[in-house]
This record gives sequence, structure tokens and C-alpha cells, in this order.
Amino acid sequence: MLEKSVAAMLSAIEIYNKPDFKYREETFAVLCINSWELLLKAKVLNLAGNKPAALYVMEYKTLKSGKRSKIKHRKTNRSGNPMSVGLFECYRIITEDYGVKIEKAVHDNLVALTEIRDNAIHFVNDDLALSLKVQELGTASLQNYLHLVNAWFGDVLSGFNFYLMPISFFRDFDTAKGTALNSAEKKL
Repeated sequence: MLEKSVAAMLSAIEIYNKPDFKYREETFAVLCINSWELLLKAKVLNLAGNKPAALYVMEYKTLKSGKRSKIKHRKTNRSGNPMSVGLFECYRIITEDYGVKIEKAVHDNLVALTEIRDNAIHFVNDDLALSLKVQELGTASLQNYLHLVNAWFGDVLSGFNFYLMPISFFRDFDTAKGTALNSAEKKL
């Protein structure tokens, strides 16, 4: 689960850092949130002694008699596969059921990125400032991700470069303050 999470985050970064990609912000948000969900599921599994049942959505079935069963069963999706808990339920399990502390800023960041992801998947993002928002949210998300992966699973990311391309041309560069150069610096 952790390996898939890292692969999804690397894919998000790779797409974001392409010089010309028309669906950059939306694709980044989709892959980044997917990565976070996999990371949180990996942590739930870790806390639950690696028991996959900790990730299943459970429900009471209605019996043929019309009564509700007394035993919970795994809920299945349209394909008949077991449904797993989502991003925010994993977050709740980790923080409430197991008492693991995660800063509120991480949750807020996930909510904002999920909104962008949901709009991209279910309709459209029509925000003219989307590029700037995704760069800011994405940078914060990567920092949060690196911190939690290291805290929870150790130094498993040391072989990767986790950064979004810092070069961007949608900011107001005309408002940047100038710096006076001395004679030695003018030669650079």
C-alpha cells in the first residue's frame, strides 16, 4: 500500500513538472489525493496489525425474511469487490480510534485538494486562479506527505526528489523588489 502511495505521488509530481500539460492541475490533484488515501490506508493497516479487514466497509445485510442480519458483512461495490474506507474515514480511524496526532493543517490541505479533485472528476474547475492554488496546496501537501511518511514508516523516500517545479510564470513578477548588486555581483 505504501509503495503504491509513493508511486502515485511520484506520478503526480512528474505530471505537474511537465513543461506543457493541458490538464496539469486537475491531474495532479487526482493523483495526489489518490496517493494520500493509499498512505492513510497503509497507516490503518500498520496500526491494525496488517489486517485487511480494518479497511473494509462493513454493513448489516437485509435477510430474505426482511429482518436485518445480526452480523456485519463486507459491503461490495458494483464489481462485487469489497469496498474500502475512503480518505477521510481513514483519517478519522487514525486520529480518533488510534489517537495518532496529525496537524489540522494536513486535514485542511486534504479537504482543499479533494475539492479540486472532485470538481475535476465530477464536473469542472472554472477557477481562474487554479494554477496558483494547486501550486501552493501541492507544495504544502508534499511537505506534509514527506513528514508523515518519515514519521510513520521511516526514511523510505530518501531515493526520490519530491518537489514541484519552482519556475512558474503566472505570478506577478512586476511587483518583486529589486536588489542592488555590488561590483563583484554584477559580473554573475
